Amino acid sequence: AVVSTQSTGSWAMIDAMEACELIQLRIFELLNIEKQQVIVMTDCKSLYDSIHLDKDDKKSAYVLSYPMACLRQQISNCEMMVRLISSRMQLAACFTKPRAYGPRLLHDVLSSGKLSSELLNIIFNHDH
Repeated sequence: AVVSTQSTGSWAMIDAMEACELIQLRIFELLNIEKQQVIVMTDCKSLYDSIHLDKDDKKSAYVLSYPMACLRQQISNCEMMVRLISSRMQLAACFTKPRAYGPRLLHDVLSSGKLSSELLNIIFNHDH
């Protein structure tokens, strides 16, 4: 289960980064604002740990070698930063976990148009 969670999460991060790159390109074209480092948040500790290791363990090396190499390269190029957050703060959890905190949290963010101060602190004042 760990390898499949890491695999799913790593490919989701790659997809998210591709979407962010496209959005940043459009913003640059419209407003001439330079590309910024993307902050990606995950509540999967094993994925977070794997991204920050220099090498993969033997069990997951084959399945994860390509996505991990892509993610590590984006981190080393300062294109992205990965933050580990609690599942309680993960907005997207409601899409993948049946009993996640996410539905109420996501509803609150979408209805108010604001992130909670706790989540803003994780994004902007993180010490990692």
